[in-house]
Amino acid sequence: MRRPARRDWLATVAALALACAGAGAAAAAAQTPATISDAVPAVGLAGSPEPLWVPDPEDADVSAADAAAADVADADPLAAAAIDVAAAAISAPLGDVVGDDVRVALAHWMARGMQDAGLPGELPVMAALVESGLRNLPYGDRDSVGFFQMRQGIWDRGAYAGYLARPELQLRWFADHAIAVREARRAAGDLTYGSDPATWGEWIASVERPASPYRGRYQLRLAEARALLVTAAAPVAP
Repeated sequence: MRRPARRDWLATVAALALACAGAGAAAAAAQTPATISDAVPAVGLAGSPEPLWVPDPEDADVSAADAAAADVADADPLAAAAIDVAAAAISAPLGDVVGDDVRVALAHWMARGMQDAGLPGELPVMAALVESGLRNLPYGDRDSVGFFQMRQGIWDRGAYAGYLARPELQLRWFADHAIAVREARRAAGDLTYGSDPATWGEWIASVERPASPYRGRYQLRLAEARALLVTAAAPVAP
C-alpha cells in the first residue's frame, strides 16, 4: 500500500470537514447559503455538550467596512496564509455522530494548515473547540456559522465567499487574521508576540473578537487541542 500523497490526505480530511456540517435541516435551510445542500446530515459530538457560541459584539456595518478596506489594501488576502489545502471533493454523510477519529483528523488538518502558514498548529483547534465544538455548523449566534463561527453578513463574500461549503476557506480566514494580529503586535514593539503558548488564547480572542467576558475561554482548551494532535490520525486509503 503506498503512502497517500499529502494533498490527497488534506483533500480527504477537508471532505470530512464539509460532511460535518451540523444541525437540523430547518436551521440549515434558514441560515446556510443557497450553495449548501439541504441533504447535509445533522451531526453532533459524542459525549460533548453543545458548544459555547461566543457572542460577537462587532457591528456588522463597521466590520464589513473594515473587511472591504482590507480587500483593497491586499488584493490577494489568501496569499498571506499560504495554506496548501485542497477543496473538499465529496460530501458523503458520516452519520449522526462525529467520532473521536474524525475529531482527530480534523484537528490534524487544521494544524497542518497553520504550520504551513508559520503559525502554531494548536491555534485553530483551540478556537474551533470553543466556537463550534470542532464542527462545521450551519447555525450559531446571530448569523455566525462554520468551525470558527464567522459572520455570514460580513465574511461570506470576496475571498471567503461560500466558506461554509468550503472548509479550507474557513481555515485560510483564520490564518489570515492570526497573521495580521501577530504582525500588528510585533510592529508595535512586541517582537516575541505569539511565542508563548500561555498567550495563545488571547491571540485567538483577538482573531475571534468575542465579548470581553469570553476572551479567556480559548486558553482553557490548549490541553485538549494538544491531546487531539498527539493522537495519530486515521490513515487515508490510497
